[in-house]
Amino acid sequence: MTWLGFFLADKLNRASVAAKQAIAFEGAVVERLERTLGSVMQAMAEHPALSTEVPGAITETGKLADAVTGADRLVLAPFRDLLIEGEATGELVIPDVNTQRSPSWERSTSW
Repeated sequence: MTWLGFFLADKLNRASVAAKQAIAFEGAVVERLERTLGSVMQAMAEHPALSTEVPGAITETGKLADAVTGADRLVLAPFRDLLIEGEATGELVIPDVNTQRSPSWERSTSW
């Protein structure tokens, strides 16, 4: 694993763990959504240089699609699950809660 892969995996893992821990709390979907967003933002802020330097490095290596797929699976999926739950319980009204990651992300070459 390259240094870039290590740092990206670490960053995504930290955000994923934060999301899973926040979602596990009992409470209304909106409360859990707020807690999850705050937890993920805090995890991302722990190493701000990774948030600013890694995207450019990923783009240069041609691994952007892999990074986006990983972020979608590890970080965005828990949010999507909460939105689906909120829609199902009637706590949230979401126009299209089943929206998946945009196919254009996989073709993107810049952040």
